[in-house]
Amino acid sequence: MASIPSYSAQAPVGRQRFSLTSLLPLLLLFYATLMPPELRLDIQDQTLYAPRLVTFLLLPWVIHRLASGAIQVRLPDYLMMIGTVWMIVSFVAFYDFDEGFVRGSALAFDVAAGYLIARISIRNSTDFLRFLILIVPGVLGVGLIMMVESVSHNHIIRPLSAEVFGPLPLYLDGNEVGRVSEFGKEIRLGLMRAGGPFSHPILGGLFMASMLPIYFYSGLRRWPLWIGAASGFFAVFSGSSAAFLALLMAIGLIGYDWMQKRVALLNWSYFVIAVAGAMSVIQVLSQNGLVSIIVRFTLNPQTGQFRRLIWDYGVRSVENHPLFGIGYTEYERALWMPPTVDNHWLMLGIRHGLITPVLFALACGLIIYRMAKISGTQSETGRRFYVGYAISLFVFAIMGFTVAFFGSVQYWFYILMGVGMSLCIPRSVDPAFNRPAPQAASLAAAS
Repeated sequence: MASIPSYSAQAPVGRQRFSLTSLLPLLLLFYATLMPPELRLDIQDQTLYAPRLVTFLLLPWVIHRLASGAIQVRLPDYLMMIGTVWMIVSFVAFYDFDEGFVRGSALAFDVAAGYLIARISIRNSTDFLRFLILIVPGVLGVGLIMMVESVSHNHIIRPLSAEVFGPLPLYLDGNEVGRVSEFGKEIRLGLMRAGGPFSHPILGGLFMASMLPIYFYSGLRRWPLWIGAASGFFAVFSGSSAAFLALLMAIGLIGYDWMQKRVALLNWSYFVIAVAGAMSVIQVLSQNGLVSIIVRFTLNPQTGQFRRLIWDYGVRSVENHPLFGIGYTEYERALWMPPTVDNHWLMLGIRHGLITPVLFALACGLIIYRMAKISGTQSETGRRFYVGYAISLFVFAIMGFTVAFFGSVQYWFYILMGVGMSLCIPRSVDPAFNRPAPQAASLAAAS
């Protein structure tokens, strides 16, 4: 059996035997998120993409584990579950019962499944460190594919998958209206915007960027640390300004963490107060509010105005339909504007009303707050571990104001939330973090 020397609350470092079984469900789901969307099964009116197929297969295991009390339910868990139930309720209210239940359940299932599988699989920080080691090959592989595609100016994975499994359908108002006939090429700074196996380059860029703070502050050593952290910089091959900003935000927050350990006047409490105050002032005093400022820094001038209009028209739609939203119906906007909504939180509001995005955002904020609070009880190694994870989740959530998460990246976002919640449970604290960091946690064969 494989054994991973790592931080452990149950056994001395390096001596706890490791069973892959406990992490296998989350590993299967993670690697399924790295599959191109063309790899799918069409059954009646439902399309089962790789992550959804894996979660369906794991559903009996999830139900069994929940029934046996596998997780300690806390407030963020309730907020997430109420939010996902409301996704179904809103669709039932907008459509008739049968159509609304089927459509709403599919969307709610994608959110709840990723969150719950992560909550159940990760019991403490030791589990997550092992998980990080086991996903390094996948993270590195996706990054290398994006680099080759970008430099060669040719899409590789998705066209090949389309030849085998058929091209993806195009949807309008939730109904199929055609098929994807080609993969566009956009050149920026001499490189093609590459998305690898992801549905859009910006999604691939955000996925890769999220790895930098997690691995850099993980407490791992040697190859898992350096390969994992360095893989975050493959985000540049997405050619996405949002991915660039995510990297800069992560690096900036890591830099601030480094400074506040050396400058007495700086700490995270003051930082949070200052940021919250600045955001409030900008929202109240600026002409177009906080979102327009974020858009201005994340997008080029040609698309900045378009994103601001999406926000203006989208907010108006939510104001007109605050309780149940408008489902898949296109929101009212200028005639020349396409129906896309490049804002995850706004998209949830347009589809389902205010309840779902507000509850999800509250859950995310509580998880980040709890991770920041629990980091203060740790040794320096443990503190950095929790801070790094909180940085990644925070940056991802902020980028949701400029990107609509869907497909694999939506699964990854809610996996991050589920893992973060598990790490916040009091029993999740590993006493090993109170010891000096051991040598690299690495896979080793054991009899």
